[in-house]
Amino acid sequence: MPQHKSAIKRMKQNQKRRARNSYYISTLKTYEKKFLKAIDDKKDYDELKKLYNKLVSLYDKVADKGIIHRNKAARKVSAFTKRINGIKPADSQ
Repeated sequence: MPQHKSAIKRMKQNQKRRARNSYYISTLKTYEKKFLKAIDDKKDYDELKKLYNKLVSLYDKVADKGIIHRNKAARKVSAFTKRINGIKPADSQ
């Protein structure tokens, strides 16, 4: 247990940041699973597009905050983009 005032403050800040970071990481994983499950279940293209937009937005936000590295976010977004571009909208078939 820290004894100095600055070390106590630092510990409190670290706890808050760790909780915030784990919330964002957990949210990312949840949306990623929803998106991939929707693709596997062959959901409607509009629904997939909504999930995709939300997922990309979350990845960009988390990367901007520095919770994950921006290159990891770019790599993931690229992979999701390839997945959704491989699916044709219902009206163009």
